[in-house]
Amino acid sequence: MPEDAYLEGGKGGLGAFPGEAVPYSNVSEGLIAVGLMLGTYALFGVSPSAPLLTLAFCGTFLVYQTDRLLRPSAEDAVNRPGRVAWARRHRGYAWGGALAAAAAGLAMLPELRPATLLWGSAVGSLGVLHVAPLLPGRRRLKDLGPFKPFFIALAWGAGSVVLPVVEAGGSLTVVVGAAVLYRVLFILPNVLLADWADREGDRAAGLRSLAGEWPWRRWRALGAASALSAAMGAGIAVWSFGGPSLLLLDAVGPLLMTGAVLRPPAKAPLFSGFLIDAIVGWPAVTALWAWLS
Repeated sequence: MPEDAYLEGGKGGLGAFPGEAVPYSNVSEGLIAVGLMLGTYALFGVSPSAPLLTLAFCGTFLVYQTDRLLRPSAEDAVNRPGRVAWARRHRGYAWGGALAAAAAGLAMLPELRPATLLWGSAVGSLGVLHVAPLLPGRRRLKDLGPFKPFFIALAWGAGSVVLPVVEAGGSLTVVVGAAVLYRVLFILPNVLLADWADREGDRAAGLRSLAGEWPWRRWRALGAASALSAAMGAGIAVWSFGGPSLLLLDAVGPLLMTGAVLRPPAKAPLFSGFLIDAIVGWPAVTALWAWLS
């Protein structure tokens, strides 16, 4: 997820933001994972599992902490120099946060169903392969440029839907599969925008990406088509297949994402670095509305 381009550069960057730890701590990514799961719980009408939500936060935090702070990639020196510098100055937080998240996540494992652990391992393996050079040729998933956005969106989409359903004792039905596709289509534009913002660093590091080969118009069309398909799918599910009306509120997220993608390439760094991720967390609003209703 794109997160901190607006902080790069001099006194007007890091010093101007209220606390460097806010964008660099990777806490927001964990909170987004929790928000997505809460939205799933609300849409399926089941009670949230505190151990699973804790594990989701810790696992997501740990993946991003490793990728961004513990072992920054070569392309980060170009794409995120401010974050790389911050990571060097805060090694204690980088390792301490990672160890605390790992310990808390491990403590949650005995509280979860075996099926949840099995599916969680499958989703977690995508996160590990994304940051660790375990593929043939010591490559990472993020090195497979043309496929990277789809792997990331799939990991977020599947994890945010399958794990809550399985932990609640539900079956993996066609409805669950449709919900995964809905989430993937919603999240994919976010990852596409991140890829576009990172294309120069990826190119400098010798990574091939579609963002470096496609013009912005085609990239924008793909992202908008993805988000609009999610919103339209939600409407069809409600009006034609008897889906929960709460899904219409949830579909505001994909509509907001469509608007974000259709903007010109963001020159306002705050927009590209913060608001895009906040949109992905929209399902938390769905959950809040369900709780208040």
